[in-house]
Amino acid sequence: MIDGKVPDDTLLPPPLKSSEISTARKRPTNGHAGAAQTILFIDEFRLTRDCLTEIVGEQCPDLQVLGLCISDCGALAPRDDVALIIINLHDAPLSAASNLLRPEWGHGERPPVLVITNRDESPAMIEAMQEQVAGLVRSDSRVDLLMAAIRLVMAGGRYYPTRTLASLMRKPPLIRSSG
Repeated sequence: MIDGKVPDDTLLPPPLKSSEISTARKRPTNGHAGAAQTILFIDEFRLTRDCLTEIVGEQCPDLQVLGLCISDCGALAPRDDVALIIINLHDAPLSAASNLLRPEWGHGERPPVLVITNRDESPAMIEAMQEQVAGLVRSDSRVDLLMAAIRLVMAGGRYYPTRTLASLMRKPPLIRSSG
């Protein structure tokens, strides 16, 4: 105590137990009735999940960003407030998150899905298009590109890297007619 005042460093809260730590980034509803829309950010690795949850939360101040581990998603009930699901698959194939891609997410429709991946873009893009994923972003992309893809997908658009789309269009078809 200095002159009857408590030094600032003693005002810090006690450290949280690991069970109390949440990756949810709460956002205000901006005075609107009802809850804010939510982005679910799903990533198996806590470091990237927490970092990207924080970054997306800072860039989208009108949204709540909730970070989840893929294994926790099975217990998550469908939510009407989810506006976007972002899945960071790292090197895993899209099938690793197939339980999230079922249409049981609500009234017959799931929120749009944006996938972040380390995989080679061409096979990942084909797989994402077959699963009707709204967007695909490489994990080595810039943050501003990720944010642009998020905004585009949330507005109803689709985002796939142009260079990869062009290379897929130049490749010969996998099946040729024999007639």
